Amino acid sequence: MKYILGVTGSIACYKSYDVARQLVKNGHQVRVVLTHGALEFIKPETFKYLGVETVYSPTDDFNPSLLTSGQTVLHIELAKWADRLILAPLSANTLGRVALALNNDLLVSLYLAFGKKPVLMFPAMNTQMLTQGRVQEHLKKLSELQHVGIINPTSGLLACGDIGSGKFPEVGAVVDLIEN
Repeated sequence: MKYILGVTGSIACYKSYDVARQLVKNGHQVRVVLTHGALEFIKPETFKYLGVETVYSPTDDFNPSLLTSGQTVLHIELAKWADRLILAPLSANTLGRVALALNNDLLVSLYLAFGKKPVLMFPAMNTQMLTQGRVQEHLKKLSELQHVGIINPTSGLLACGDIGSGKFPEVGAVVDLIEN
């Protein structure tokens, strides 16, 4: 399978390294799209060391050098290439932009161009953020779409020290859900 792993600015984004590594190890083609928030936490180069084909930054949609002859727009080409789009982890910020179609970066433009192909979303954030009314509205709105699967976060000790819901699931479980 061909997967695009969208990594957003949740503190849990460091776990996306392990998700990408396991998908590559399992024989899948993986490309990564990072948001500005993700770049605050992780290094794009690390994904390349783990076997990912290509890593894209938030503004790469405006970089024609990333296109080959006959290609037009990067987010369209990526949408055509991939079998499945995975947003793991999904921050409250990117969740809101996806739900409202505010495409100011490559990842949300890609989501909008993805059509009805499968999209899996793994929200991960502090419990107070997760239970906030607008965040719940966005999750409900997206979960009603036939091609979108929202995987609920688990409960436990969060990065901020709180205990509650919003924790990114174990990497093995995430990979199993992506593949199945």
